[in-house]
Amino acid sequence: MVDLLLYLFAAVWLIYAAYGAYWERRVKAEGDALPARVKAHEHDGMMYYPVLGYTYKGVYHEVRYHLGSRQKYAQGQQVPIRVLAARPEKPEIEGRTNRPAYLFSAFVGLACLAAGVWLALR
Repeated sequence: MVDLLLYLFAAVWLIYAAYGAYWERRVKAEGDALPARVKAHEHDGMMYYPVLGYTYKGVYHEVRYHLGSRQKYAQGQQVPIRVLAARPEKPEIEGRTNRPAYLFSAFVGLACLAAGVWLALR
């Protein structure tokens, strides 16, 4: 029973890692490049999240960027972003990556998988 639970955890972590890496790569490869302006910043402790304002295909979007950083963008600063037509409300700032989170997720998923196999073979 415990090994099945570990397999389930492994699957969840590995799927998250794979989807995150896929999405980031897809936006960088197929996304349309355009400028955005930092309208404001929200902060959560020591992490800052810029609120980006941009127009994509005639529609204005204002979204809180999903990746926090200790770097505080200046209000009104222009930043280059990439946007997919399928999800224009989820931009990616050029040069920013969530790769450490995907690698950590893959590591945890592989560790759960290895622990499940080890328990099954014992």
